[in-house]
Amino acid sequence: MTETDQPAALELRGLGKFYSLYARPQDRLRQSVAGGLTALMNRLRVRSGRPTKTAPTFYRPFWALRDLSLSVARGETLGIVGQNGSGKSTLLQLVAGTLQPSEGEVVTRGRIAALLELGSGFNPEFTGRENVFMNAAILGLERRQIEARFEEIAAFADIGDFIEQPVKNYSSGMVVRLAFAVSVCVDPDILIVDEALAVGDAAFQFKCLQRIRDLSERGTTLLFVSHDMGMVKTFCHRAVYLEHGRVKAIGDPEAIATQYFYDIRCQQRAGLGSGPEMRPLAALGADARSTAFGDSRAEFQSARFRRTSGTRELFEVGTEIEIEVEFTLAESAPDRIHLAVVIQNTKLLELCGQRFRLHQKETGRTVVRWTNQLAPGEYFVSLRLEERVGQDVFVPLTVQVAALAFSSTWDERLFLGITDPGMRLVNHANHCAISAA
Repeated sequence: MTETDQPAALELRGLGKFYSLYARPQDRLRQSVAGGLTALMNRLRVRSGRPTKTAPTFYRPFWALRDLSLSVARGETLGIVGQNGSGKSTLLQLVAGTLQPSEGEVVTRGRIAALLELGSGFNPEFTGRENVFMNAAILGLERRQIEARFEEIAAFADIGDFIEQPVKNYSSGMVVRLAFAVSVCVDPDILIVDEALAVGDAAFQFKCLQRIRDLSERGTTLLFVSHDMGMVKTFCHRAVYLEHGRVKAIGDPEAIATQYFYDIRCQQRAGLGSGPEMRPLAALGADARSTAFGDSRAEFQSARFRRTSGTRELFEVGTEIEIEVEFTLAESAPDRIHLAVVIQNTKLLELCGQRFRLHQKETGRTVVRWTNQLAPGEYFVSLRLEERVGQDVFVPLTVQVAALAFSSTWDERLFLGITDPGMRLVNHANHCAISAA
């Protein structure tokens, strides 16, 4: 069987989760009594040939998740995004088996490890060692397998001699380190991560991220929930966007992240009462990731590199880059409208950029110039027209994502990282001189 012929690691078929919300505690009792009496009367009605009746309801129905159908391939990393209350955690709990669906079914293939509420399954009276054996056994490992991996788990958690102490003596950080170590060291076929990568100090976070990358490369299927769109775009092959318990969109992480930010911006503007609703616009960029949205008060007409009038160019390091931007403003507001020019990588992660305040005489057309000091690679330029409504609060009027694209190249690179910081040696001869003995 080829890799493409293998069955999916996870299949969700018409999945839904229903909750009954009661306004008062006594309504729960009334519902139970009414349901029981109605069931009894219906049995009598059936015997006498009369139609059955439905029990009265004393609750408000709430679907935390509904009509979700999805297939996740082996080795695929799926990002799950959405605002609080959209159903993300409910979905993960259904997949992990800690919740049972109200409708539909979940089909999983292989061992599942879940990083949900880290440490919630530990017995505080047991030592760290005993909790490792207990949790690993719950995940399906035999004792000999746990013994073979215990040293790896202990080294990953790095809590020292506390591994032999009762968990009730642990700090909260030590608990989550040990729980994370157990989950990622049992080689799961499906790993579920719910905002659990921000545990411990910076060194431990780096180790966690590296371990998750290693698992992904070895074929572990990863379900990843995060509000950090940068991490979603970095880790995930696909993303699903949940809203009010339903799937709003499924697709490329960059496109999903852009749509998510668009919706967030619309809500922010509505909360600030800062103008009409944002709407999708025609994208100026030619790349598949190019997109645009804005309101009726502003719109970009064109964006081009001045050297060729094109939307894609090649620049050597040290050369000047000039872009010319044309836009319209329905209402002029001097000293409040800003042009934001943002440079992004191919994952649309923001690298650097700058805001320029537009005076009234500058509206319509402007030129932005900078010196290319970026490492070799591909880059995008995104544009925003923003209205300043507070000390450090800018509300977008219109946005063009990936409006321009360019490549940076050169013969030799001595600096480290993404951009040349311009470091130079001072008094080179004096600092390097060797004094005579």
